[in-house]
Amino acid sequence: MAKVKIQGHASGTGILTVTAPDTDENRTITLPDATGTLSYSEVFAGAFYNATVATPGAYTITGVGFQPDVIWVSQIANRATPGISIGFADSTEEGCFCQYNAVGSADTWDDQQPYLFRLYSSSGNSVQATLTSMNADGFTFTITETGTYATADGTIMYMCWKA
Repeated sequence: MAKVKIQGHASGTGILTVTAPDTDENRTITLPDATGTLSYSEVFAGAFYNATVATPGAYTITGVGFQPDVIWVSQIANRATPGISIGFADSTEEGCFCQYNAVGSADTWDDQQPYLFRLYSSSGNSVQATLTSMNADGFTFTITETGTYATADGTIMYMCWKA
């Protein structure tokens, strides 16, 4: 499986370039995105393994210790044809980029909005999540299914930031 590359700018500025494999389309993220100082008072990282991560419904992450302002989520499906999706969200926007394993060639990448993460098992069959809420001790996301996505073991890794 090819890797996504996130690289900081050589000048030390807050510019990050996200490069997906086998494509010439890079995404640039500039921090901060407005006049001001980028500063976070709290950061928390965690992960959970769920044998039914593709099952539609609400999932609540707790134990963060604060209400996040921004989250980053990586969803990895542990299946015969694995998939990965990496998403970002704040209280108003969310989006992800994901690998299309089932579209005919591995290592095909695309960005997806408004999803926190999205995985495909075959053409027209996917599972996706949207951020439901930022909570006092974590966050909640809701999984929905398009077509029939075979339930699979999966791992969700996440980072939460408090401004």
